[in-house]
Amino acid sequence: MNTITSLLYPDESAGRLALENELREVPTMQAVLIWPGILAAITGDILEFLRMPVGDLSMSAYERYQRIADAKRETAESRGRQVVQLMDHEIGHKMEPKVEIEVNGVPQTLINLELEVSLSVESVTAIVEAGRLVDLAPGSATATASLSAAGIPLAKAETQPVDLAVPDGARVTIDLTAMGEPIVDRFGVSGSTDTRAGRPAPVS
Repeated sequence: MNTITSLLYPDESAGRLALENELREVPTMQAVLIWPGILAAITGDILEFLRMPVGDLSMSAYERYQRIADAKRETAESRGRQVVQLMDHEIGHKMEPKVEIEVNGVPQTLINLELEVSLSVESVTAIVEAGRLVDLAPGSATATASLSAAGIPLAKAETQPVDLAVPDGARVTIDLTAMGEPIVDRFGVSGSTDTRAGRPAPVS
């Protein structure tokens, strides 16, 4: 199962080292680097956020397709099941998570991150049952991803093959409401908005 972390870094250990080095260059980090352990704590929180499965992003986007929305409405009324075939298309997500620290009991935003993920999918079969999108059976897909802070690039992944499968457990543990509206090309999906999803970084 692909995660955003696995797209951006060859492994988590290398990712932690690379991200720490890049964060040192972010202007807002300079004032807090003197605190023991703060860089490791912030890096850990960012990597935790990036562990979201790529399949969850696609699931969130497909929820908004008009054909799937129609199938959800129809099967909710009939308690039935529909199979919806979607041909070649692209899905994009842009998110702006933030890292907060707490100083004297007052939370302050330390870093505003920008995460962009673009998926190019050959085809997808969506299973809709009793008003819910319950499964995806994707064809081949590729992805690109980038992470930056205040305009400073932190990590970037060129086009890579990805698995869009969404395990049942992931659908339960990931809060898609915090991920913002998807940017989806074709099929007449509505536009996008950016949503901030905070991840506090503990001060040690």
